[in-house]
Amino acid sequence: MAASDRQADERPDSATSTNAEAVSDTQKTPSRSAATDAISEAEQQQIRELQARDREVRAHEQAHLAAAGQYAKGGIQYDFDRGPDGRLYAVGGQVSVDTSEIAGDPQATLLKAQTLQRAALAPAEPSSQDRAVAAEMVAMAAEARQDISTQRSEKAAAAAESTASASEGSPDQKSVIENGLGQAESAIDVSTEQGDELASTPLSCPACGGAHSAASHDGMTAYTATPAGASITTAIKV
Repeated sequence: MAASDRQADERPDSATSTNAEAVSDTQKTPSRSAATDAISEAEQQQIRELQARDREVRAHEQAHLAAAGQYAKGGIQYDFDRGPDGRLYAVGGQVSVDTSEIAGDPQATLLKAQTLQRAALAPAEPSSQDRAVAAEMVAMAAEARQDISTQRSEKAAAAAESTASASEGSPDQKSVIENGLGQAESAIDVSTEQGDELASTPLSCPACGGAHSAASHDGMTAYTATPAGASITTAIKV
């Protein structure tokens, strides 16, 4: 029990000693602000450079992402370095984009290539990789234009062929026309033959019924020539 009382009495002295040591350690360990102040001038310069690089990289990649639009695959991927102050700074980055052609649609492929070319050159200072992507998109756009021209030529040729076919007529139409012409020629032949027969048939005078022309009759009657025995439908006196 006495021992216990003695230990209890000694505790304040022990706590006081510990507090004194803690104060001493605090004085020896600099605060965060003091640690920052302790960074060398070279390290401070490095931090400033990292900060500038971080701003540049973020602006660069944001320009790519905004211009790429729907063709961007995901967001921005950054590469980081830790500075002397313990912070992470972006020192590199990339935006993945879909550079494939749009199958069967050269017009859409052309628009896509133009969009990605602008996206590659969107930053204020495009990198060599950016310029390589832009050149690739220029080539894709040229190929798309060639495909568009070929399609237009094929459509024009097809339209011309269709027009020519319509003007010439189909084989069936040609047959109908030829048959019609043949029938017309036959009708002309029949009419000619009938006219010949009519011309060789003795005329019947409407005045006396004689087989002579109206001019030889005193009545001087003009009439429609008909074969003998046929009725006269029209008679006009001169």
